[in-house]
Amino acid sequence: MSQKCRMSLPSILCRALGLSALLFCVQCGPSVPKRSWKLLEGDHAAQWVPSGMEKEGSSAVKDGELSLNAGEPMTGMRFQPKAGDSFLPRSYELEYETMRTGGADFFGSLTFPAAGSHLTLILGGWGGSLVGISCIDGEDASNNRTTGNLNFVNGRWYRVRIELRDEDLRVWIDGKLFVNVNLRGREPALRPGEIEKCLPLGFASYLSDCRVRGLVMREL
Repeated sequence: MSQKCRMSLPSILCRALGLSALLFCVQCGPSVPKRSWKLLEGDHAAQWVPSGMEKEGSSAVKDGELSLNAGEPMTGMRFQPKAGDSFLPRSYELEYETMRTGGADFFGSLTFPAAGSHLTLILGGWGGSLVGISCIDGEDASNNRTTGNLNFVNGRWYRVRIELRDEDLRVWIDGKLFVNVNLRGREPALRPGEIEKCLPLGFASYLSDCRVRGLVMREL
């Protein structure tokens, strides 16, 4: 072999590794960004409709904010998907802010899909301070492992984050972790009754007025 064609082993290895890296990048292509939806803004705002609860109060979505006025006893609004909507991935996070403007019971409480069924995050229930998930294994938010308490103050915004990764469910309020439960092998379900009218995604209040803003869903 001539001197001109002769290459050192390190050079050969470097070229081989460089070619492998190039092929890997070509095969992978650009990463696909995760999808997100602002569900109280733009075209989505018109997809919110009154839940139809018995003797519910007035409700509306305007300027990116949802409002629920006290019913007798409940008021709700639900998101009505359009044909072909596919905004409910298996793993996702929901973020929003909510404020109780009157009353002393649950408010800004969100019903959402989870593990092949649906659950409701209760904020301020059972007298105004209870936090938890209804229902798990037939037990509502006051009787299962998600039960917690927070002294909610009327007229103050609270930031809520719900994260569902397969069967792992976590909920934060103002950055503090309140719910951390694995749903594998458990039976998630809604409490029977009017809350079922919030399907597939909806807010409810009980003898309370409230506002909700900044609702965003992100795929995980």
